[in-house]
This record gives sequence, structure tokens and C-alpha cells, in this order.
Amino acid sequence: MTTLRDALIAAVRAGNDTDTIAAIAGVVAGAGYGGSAVPFAWPRRLHGWPGPRARDLTQFAILSANGGRPSHDGWPNCERLASYAGASTVIVAHPDDPGVLLGAVGALQPGVADAVVSLCRLGSTQAPLEGVAPQDHLEVWLVDKDDANNDAALVLRDAADAVRALRDEGKTVLLRCVHADTAPRWSPLSTVLGCEARPWPRCSTGGWRSCPARSAAALCVTSPRASA
Repeated sequence: MTTLRDALIAAVRAGNDTDTIAAIAGVVAGAGYGGSAVPFAWPRRLHGWPGPRARDLTQFAILSANGGRPSHDGWPNCERLASYAGASTVIVAHPDDPGVLLGAVGALQPGVADAVVSLCRLGSTQAPLEGVAPQDHLEVWLVDKDDANNDAALVLRDAADAVRALRDEGKTVLLRCVHADTAPRWSPLSTVLGCEARPWPRCSTGGWRSCPARSAAALCVTSPRASA
């Protein structure tokens, strides 16, 4: 299946005026695939001039698409989302790798980890987390509503790749969603990410492609509580 990444690489390899061609291709492909299709590695390196990072550019794009207006809850301009109030501050280490920490939005506290992979929207004061480099706080677009994700499997795979890459760099990673309290969403999600992130002994299925949790990944987007 063709992906946003495939489309942009093909556009650049076509040659000639590659920056213009890639920009046009990115607009068209982005409209079809959505922001969640951008590989996690690209925003880590992306920046504008004189200093906006990927998060700033994403904010500009969202406001432009909405005529300059934020959503009903003030995102992406708000400092914090009111609906996240009361989220648990509990942090649980992944059973197969203590360097991967699982938690809710309340777990976003300075010093908790070297890197963060967020699975929901965040306010302007929450990302990047204090003490974490901007390129090490990744925001994944995952919505736990039916038919709300263009490709939930791709998003899960990309999040798993992000965790694995950050762990390979020696970083402790906080993997978090909003409330982390819905088993049909969180359990398969953490299992899928775990199988892909490290070659852990407990994962004897060979990773994402053959992991039985992959078939359950769709459950991660059916909770009545929206994560984004």
C-alpha cells in the first residue's frame, strides 16, 4: 500500500524542481493521508525559519485550515485542555522493559523521563515537557473513536517505531494517552507497542507483523472516551 512517505519520496526522486514538486505533492498527499501519516522521524528534524519546530508548524496548519479559529475546547491555542483535569499521575513501568513508562496525561511531570511519546492532543504548556528536548517529545495522532483514524495500524506502528528508536538512543520513554484507564484501548496498544519497541523475551511472536495483538489494535479506537 502506498503511504505518504512513499508519495513524497517518489516526488523528490522525479527530479527537476524537487522542492516545489515535493511541496505540492505534500499538500495533495497530506490532504488524503492526514497528519498522522507523517513518519515520526521527520518531525524530529523538521523546523522552520527562524526557529519554529514541527509542533509550531502543525499549529499554524491547523489554525489555517480552520480559518484561524481553534476548536471548541481552545486547542491548539490553549495552555491545557480542560477535559484532561483529574487525570491520573500514576506511572507504571512496562513489564518487559522498565525504560518504557506507561501513564496518563497527569504523568507529564518534569524529570519523569528523557523522552515522551504522546498519543493525544496537548496544550501549549505541556509539550515539549520541561527538561525534554523538542525533538524527543513526539505527538502521535491517535483518536479512540470509530472511523476517526485514516490508518490506525500505521499510527500504532509509527508510535512503536518511535519508542524503539528512543530506547535505542538510551532514553527512558514515557508513553502516555489521556486517562490510560480503558482496557480495550490501552492493553492492546501497549502490547503492540511493546512487541515492536524491543525484542523482549515475552514477545515470542516475532514483532508487529505476526503479533496476535495486531488484530486487536482496532479496539484501541473504540473507547467512548476520545483521546484526541
